[in-house]
Amino acid sequence: METTNIFNSGHYKIGLFCREIRAWKDREYMPPITLEIHPTERCNHSCPSCQSRINLGLREANRRAREGVDLDLDILSKIWHMPPKGVVISGNSGDPLLHPEILQLFDVLYENHVPCVLITNGQNITPEIAFAAVRCCSGIRVSLDAFDEVSFKRTHGIDASWEKVIQGIKELKRNSHCNTDCILGVGYLTDRKTAKGMEKATRLAVALGVDYIQFRPYHNRLTNIDGQIAKCREIAKGTSLSVWASTQKYRLCDNQRSYKSCHGSFFYAVLDARADLYVCCHHVGRSIARTGNLRMQGWEDWIRSSARVNVANLFPNSDCVMGCRLHTHNEFLQSVLNCEVNTIRLAKEIGLEAKKHACFL
Repeated sequence: METTNIFNSGHYKIGLFCREIRAWKDREYMPPITLEIHPTERCNHSCPSCQSRINLGLREANRRAREGVDLDLDILSKIWHMPPKGVVISGNSGDPLLHPEILQLFDVLYENHVPCVLITNGQNITPEIAFAAVRCCSGIRVSLDAFDEVSFKRTHGIDASWEKVIQGIKELKRNSHCNTDCILGVGYLTDRKTAKGMEKATRLAVALGVDYIQFRPYHNRLTNIDGQIAKCREIAKGTSLSVWASTQKYRLCDNQRSYKSCHGSFFYAVLDARADLYVCCHHVGRSIARTGNLRMQGWEDWIRSSARVNVANLFPNSDCVMGCRLHTHNEFLQSVLNCEVNTIRLAKEIGLEAKKHACFL
């Protein structure tokens, strides 16, 4: 079991929050451990397999990527009296760095001492953004999904931005002295075709000097990468690069689930650019998955709302992807309900790096 892998230890990480698990079991209200914030709907890439196209449909996803709204950052002032333990800055149809006040968002999180991580396509990383992001974040992952300009065009839908993305990663690395606790990494999505480029992507990650490369599968396009992972780890041997994979996703063989409700949505939520709150990132934009809106209600009102319970009970359903964001959390929490797991033992087993990033679930 890869308990040191921060991307393969979701159920271990949630097991560290014993008080919150007790509150959930007793049906007490609490803020989520992790809040994922999508600052903007706009994007400068055109990834053929973008998750937003699954959620929203091709036409609407593309429209939002071109014209979409930006989050009113003043809305975030509602949450600091009962903040989440960690914030993930990411996107659905958009890349977070396209928000016109992204530097202000980093400043707000930094000043409120809220741990955060950033997930971005990397194109909009400037020296100023790189400094602010590294200073603020516990981790930054650039969704590279490629190893050269040609492979980048296949996965991101454009080719002219390749050099900008590489320069952005180098800019982050140049600022790494600002916060030595911030781990820098690149992501690489795999299917039958892209798996062939894993070794080249690993060599590029070594050359860039990032801390890790993370492999995970495209939704519903599983392929065995055991051989490639072994070769990638051999390439990284003797370097500072960690080679991680979302192993739990690769080992799924069907969409069967032991749970009948999305338990994990009590510990994790998504706030999109329209100030809507959702059960998880896979359903942003779907009205059935909306649990509230911070323009219309206070943060504490949302925390105590019955909508969180009612919507959670609508999932999982046929729209949920295999190996979803909260699958291992839900399996773990169901075993807690069934009295089949020892959370104290799990807490002892988890690796130090995963413990440091536990608040991001």
